[in-house]
Amino acid sequence: MLHDTATRFFFTGDPNEDLDRLLALEDATGQEITLDGLGYDDEAKQLVARFDQDKQAAAATAAALDKTIAAIA
Repeated sequence: MLHDTATRFFFTGDPNEDLDRLLALEDATGQEITLDGLGYDDEAKQLVARFDQDKQAAAATAAALDKTIAAIA
């Protein structure tokens, strides 16, 4: 099944979206997938993970700010 999924992978034209989709596919299958035309390394995985952490932290900060503003008002 993994081979079938990897052979049907199509590129969107947006490298960031393609990388996100490839990483999600790897997470779902638990295996590393190599496709011609799309290369990445552990550093790229770390950058994606850091971006996700920063996005979650920003959302938490915004929620706390909203709560503070609501308490003041």
